[in-house]
Amino acid sequence: MIRFQEKVSEKVNKFVHLNQNTFNIIVVDCHNLHSGAFDDEDLRNALYGASKEPAYQDYFQGKKIFGLLKKNNIHRGAQSFREKISALLCIKKIKLDLLAQGNVYLACNDLLHSDHMSALMAFFKKSGIITR
Repeated sequence: MIRFQEKVSEKVNKFVHLNQNTFNIIVVDCHNLHSGAFDDEDLRNALYGASKEPAYQDYFQGKKIFGLLKKNNIHRGAQSFREKISALLCIKKIKLDLLAQGNVYLACNDLLHSDHMSALMAFFKKSGIITR
């Protein structure tokens, strides 16, 4: 999980700072992560940290892994991620219709302003990535 966080964080510096007209979305090919077993719980752990389900909590050297969106995560790139990235979109399988329903995991940066989040959700709905 830490390696996944590091690789995602490496991409953050390529993005401009957010404004009302910009959505910064990192798209990740996850079909080989965890030997193809990467799932929505892994994404939640990577971004939000401690799982509500103790069996799914990830640890490194006996310590809980902090999510990229947790303010107490001081690892390289975490603060920039919190400030610059609107969402992380993980593609489960490489296929013709990458954004087909059920083929993506989506996690949004809930630390951003509510107006930005509302516009982002409207964008995802319009593009068909989310249906609710």
